[in-house]
Amino acid sequence: MERYLLDAFAVFVGVTFALATFVGVAVFWARRRIRRFRTRLILRVANGEMSVGNLISTIRINRHGITTAMVRRRLRVDVDGAVTAVRAAERAGAPIGQLGTLAAELEAAWRSLDAAIASMGGSGVTPVVLDRARELGDSARQVRRTAERLLAATAVPGHAELVKSIGSIDGDAAERPTARSPWNVLAR
Repeated sequence: MERYLLDAFAVFVGVTFALATFVGVAVFWARRRIRRFRTRLILRVANGEMSVGNLISTIRINRHGITTAMVRRRLRVDVDGAVTAVRAAERAGAPIGQLGTLAAELEAAWRSLDAAIASMGGSGVTPVVLDRARELGDSARQVRRTAERLLAATAVPGHAELVKSIGSIDGDAAERPTARSPWNVLAR
């Protein structure tokens, strides 16, 4: 029994030593990389390639830039979803009416607003532009929902009557919502 305890202790000491060595080497490597990066930035300031303000903005994390990127991405996702839904409904033969024109106008408005947001750079998005982006995103989601409804109506033309007839057979069990329906997960 003592032999096993000594072997286990030796393995524990060996693993601890290896882990401590790895952490020490990693810290040394990271400090060296940070020191090199800092030296390069200071040399760029000294040579006149970069101003002190740019140096400070390069070093710190700019929350405005992150917000700008998030707004641009969310807007792109909303508009792309609306345009894709309208095209799918059109391919399926759904009566889309003016949705095709609205989708094209949404895409043009998105490109214009995205260019305006991109031109603001790291300074951040102004509240006025954020409101415009929110309104455009809401409109895009509304167009998408409408196109998806039209697509679903075209795909299953007698859906309401079918559900009603199945519900009458099963004693209206089909109309009762379930607490954990897999369709709620899929709709997200």
